[in-house]
Amino acid sequence: MAGIILKMEGQRQSYGIQSHYSVRDTEKFPTKSAVVNMVRAAAGIGRTNEKLIELNDTKMTVRIDYPGEYKEDFRTAQFEDRLTRGEKPSKNKTIVQYKHYLCDASFLVLLDSPDSELIEWVAGVVKSPEWYPYLGRREYEPSAPIYVRHWSDKSIGKDILEKEPWFYRGDVKKPEKLEYIQEIPNNDKDGILIKDVMINSADRIFSYRKIKSVEKPLNAELIKETPSFTVSHGHMPAIKKRKNQIIFENKCDQNADEYITILKFENENYVYQFANHPHDFFHIICKSLPSIDDGGKGRCLFSVQESHIIVKTEKKPDWSFLNEYNKGIIKCCIHPVIYDKWDQLNHLRCWLRYNPVKRLDGKNVLLKTERERLEWLNKRSKNYGLKILNCNISHTEKVEGKQHNIIVADVELEIKVVDKELFVEACKNGIGREKNAGCGLLLFENMIFRS
Repeated sequence: MAGIILKMEGQRQSYGIQSHYSVRDTEKFPTKSAVVNMVRAAAGIGRTNEKLIELNDTKMTVRIDYPGEYKEDFRTAQFEDRLTRGEKPSKNKTIVQYKHYLCDASFLVLLDSPDSELIEWVAGVVKSPEWYPYLGRREYEPSAPIYVRHWSDKSIGKDILEKEPWFYRGDVKKPEKLEYIQEIPNNDKDGILIKDVMINSADRIFSYRKIKSVEKPLNAELIKETPSFTVSHGHMPAIKKRKNQIIFENKCDQNADEYITILKFENENYVYQFANHPHDFFHIICKSLPSIDDGGKGRCLFSVQESHIIVKTEKKPDWSFLNEYNKGIIKCCIHPVIYDKWDQLNHLRCWLRYNPVKRLDGKNVLLKTERERLEWLNKRSKNYGLKILNCNISHTEKVEGKQHNIIVADVELEIKVVDKELFVEACKNGIGREKNAGCGLLLFENMIFRS
């Protein structure tokens, strides 16, 4: 049997079985529909694609390396009617939800099939995903590379998961046994039925499969130390931790158009601080840049991520002053950007944080509805030499600006470049206002570190 092993590990995961309306539950392990949809997202295919039927025919086994903690979120959501758009929502439009999830869990998932071409296809899309994969819900991102390995050798047995290393985190007791969730034939007398085989995703139609839980001893030889890495499917540089020391890695080209710096933080509290007070970090960027002839520092844009900050500058920065006060930074890596070498501009996936305001009678007016914000993006896209193919506003929040608090929105875009010259200028100068508050920087999948 050909097979592939996937690693599903993250701060939060959720795999619903009986989720209806206001209560969103989760199983203690990844469901088959969740794994199939993750592969579907990586492949960038629709919910009615024939590949999903082939994926349903694979046999799935899950090894629970870390069960994680069962958590519950209490959330409310408000919706606007189309006829009353822009008005204050009434009480009957407020939805109360209870969302359950697993915290700090880790699983190994084995998919095996006699169809070696199918397994090769899964391995290819997971290694280089079209859309960002997620762990049950779109806001739950993986904290480790999903792909582990795959094979086409039919002589490899089904006990392959028992031979995979178990990575010790250091904060828990090493278990003597690991739990395995195995898929068995439906006519088997043992096991239980679980409704997680997706028949029609659009209409939410599922069928049953039978599973059983078994515990098997953990071989001491398989216990390994947890490797250090960052999340981005191989696009981010690997991280090696060193206590109280910043590792500087310089990959700069003297002929680069711009420079991108990745600051990786060991203590995520600093990232949280800069996310809420981005203007404080803007002063740190200015300190790293040399003054140019006109007395300024040149262009600079930045984006605060979950555990790191990405900075793009016109001039090559000097971050050596960070050694004087180490704010939990464990790596600083500089990459060149050469726009002439960019290709494949017909279909790009990118992310943008921007300030959703427009000028009206000499004043900045906040765009309150999603429709207004999408119209603003489509209108501005022509000035930036691009065409928006798809757009999804995923998150909106309030952060501290230079003089007052501002609203920022995170948007995920599919774009096509129609004027490369205007597009490059948009990449250099940023999009929209409030750039000193972390807005305006376009982040590209697979392209941002290309040189």
